[in-house]
Amino acid sequence: MTKYLCPEVQLKKRQTVQQDCMNIFEKEKQKIKDLFSRICGRVNLTTDTWTSNQTIGYRSISAHFTDELQFA
Repeated sequence: MTKYLCPEVQLKKRQTVQQDCMNIFEKEKQKIKDLFSRICGRVNLTTDTWTSNQTIGYRSISAHFTDELQFA
């Protein structure tokens, strides 16, 4: 159907799309690691899981950054 509606579109194979997604994931993971390594304070990670009315599961991760504290 896509070829009929827009013949110039070149569809990718499933394996190519999967590898592209994994490459993006690895790049983003490295960015986060680099960010965490430069933080002077602390990081608190919180996770949450919930299910929608349609029984679709969701998971979230929140990061809270705290500056380095100086105690007297």
